[in-house]
Amino acid sequence: MKVCFLFDSNRRTGANLALLRHAAFPGRQGHDVSVVFEYRSFPKDIDFVDGAEAIRTWYMDEYPADAGLQDAVVTNWWLCAFALRLLPARLYSFYRNGDTKALFHDRIFDALIDAVDRENFLWFCVSEF
Repeated sequence: MKVCFLFDSNRRTGANLALLRHAAFPGRQGHDVSVVFEYRSFPKDIDFVDGAEAIRTWYMDEYPADAGLQDAVVTNWWLCAFALRLLPARLYSFYRNGDTKALFHDRIFDALIDAVDRENFLWFCVSEF
């Protein structure tokens, strides 16, 4: 299996750590796993994750054009959902950690978050909202 995990950056958050741990599991099982960071806000080193040695990391602007078709691309942040199709894949999926709208005090992003919620992704949800 060839799977890619898309993050906005290598920001140290609980949601990112959870998804990086999920990425490490198939990597340790011998699958082809990549992590792509859309922005260079932080270094791309993920050695703080058990099993990181089995994962290749890239920034989006250096991701190889000849990487080929992924079996799946997974993201966990609503803004990254708009960039998923920059990584060709058979399946696009979203790992939802909870109610994204609750992260923002005003309602300015609600329509965009709702648009992501209506996408035909394979959804992984770990909490009700």
